[in-house]
Amino acid sequence: MARPIVRLLTVAAILLACSCDPAPDGPGEVSGIVPPKGLPRPVAVLLTPEQMLNQNVYSHENISAHARRVKLTGEPFAEALRIVLNDVPENYWDIQTIVPNCLAIVEGDVLLAEFCVRAVSTDDSSGRVLLSAYFQDAGPPWDKSLLHTTSADGQWHRLCLPFRAKRDYPPGKAVFCFGLGYARQTMELAGVRLVN
Repeated sequence: MARPIVRLLTVAAILLACSCDPAPDGPGEVSGIVPPKGLPRPVAVLLTPEQMLNQNVYSHENISAHARRVKLTGEPFAEALRIVLNDVPENYWDIQTIVPNCLAIVEGDVLLAEFCVRAVSTDDSSGRVLLSAYFQDAGPPWDKSLLHTTSADGQWHRLCLPFRAKRDYPPGKAVFCFGLGYARQTMELAGVRLVN
């Protein structure tokens, strides 16, 4: 009887941790929740939807692109990040969003990237926008623990991408990015989360 109760309490603690921002006092601790010895660390939130709404796009060659927060009505989200690309770069990563890891990540940690995307407009004859989500070193050799390319039409598409960290990443030594430079296109991102 004790085992099901321990499991239930563990799941409840993890769910509680998922709904909280990271505690400011140390990596791996979320709102002061520390698991009993022998259990995995609690979920640590590395990126929230609110944080993503304030991101900008970065261009390596002064390519015309920008991002702005937009209000939505009659949609599953109250707000989205609208990204407009007016030029096509040589590489998809020449236009990207970049979010560094705010907490330490340990090799083998299981992370989950979650986001929703939809097309607003595109030059592509398919009517779909194209983007890549990736998690990589913050510097050379840019080794990636996650690389996933997807497309979306005018309807919201939700993606949940689990992956394992390839190595230890102290704060600021990894980045979660969206590579956007596939076409002249306008898209919206919402519900973006990255959790460890």
